[in-house]
This record gives sequence, structure tokens and C-alpha cells, in this order.
Amino acid sequence: MGDEDFEEMRKVINRMLRDAFEGRATPERPAFVRGFLSRARAKEQPPPPARRVVVHTPPQPVPPAPDLSADGKYVFVTIDLGNRAAVDVRPRVSGRLLRVLVTGPAPLEHVVELPYRVRPEIQWTLRNGVLDLVLVRANGRAGLG
Repeated sequence: MGDEDFEEMRKVINRMLRDAFEGRATPERPAFVRGFLSRARAKEQPPPPARRVVVHTPPQPVPPAPDLSADGKYVFVTIDLGNRAAVDVRPRVSGRLLRVLVTGPAPLEHVVELPYRVRPEIQWTLRNGVLDLVLVRANGRAGLG
């Protein structure tokens, strides 16, 4: 196709769109209303019933999974609480499982499997909706504990 063909096609499309939006209709080109073919109906006909669409959404979006990292002596866990306001944070350790319960208007519970056994003492900080936990490894050396 040459440039003349594209220019002609552009003119035809522009003319069709102008006719459609100005309401000019011919038997071979019916009128468009908001981009859809329109058919006239008698005034005595009732309008079609309105459709209702029900969309189910979870009450709270699911927070992202915790980040986990470790070195020779410590295990670091970072949990994004999202927009939840934390009133109280209760971390507990049992073997290689860490359970973090955050209470407040929108409570949250995370259970994290740790790569190593850790001591029951847990240090944590909460800043800008991000909970950082520092756990001391039980044996304090590299390798599975």
C-alpha cells in the first residue's frame, strides 16, 4: 500500500466517525450511540432492567511474605505490616518456628519457618509499618542448627 492509499483510508475513517457522532445515518450505515449500534424502540416499551454486578474483595489485602536472612550468629526477619496500626507485637519462638502476633484495629499473625534454631530472646523494632526482628542463633555458628 502506498501513502495515497493510507491517506484515502484515513479520510474514509474520519468521515465515518464524523457521521456517526453527528447522528447522520443511512440505510447501509445505521447510527452509532456511544460506539454501539443503536436500535430505536417504541416509547411504550419499558427500558431493560438494570444489571447489578457484585464484586467480592477480601476485607484486607494479603501482606507480602516476610524477608528472611541470616549470618553466622543472627537470623533477621523483616515483616511489612502494610497500613496496619500495631498496638502490640508478640513474637514467640518454638524450635525453628517463629510466630508473630500483631494486635490492633487490623490484627495480623505470621508464622515463619526459620532456617536455624534460635534462642528465645527476640529483639524487634517497628518503624513506618515495617517490623524488624533480630534472633540469635542457638549454636551461633554456620550450618543447620
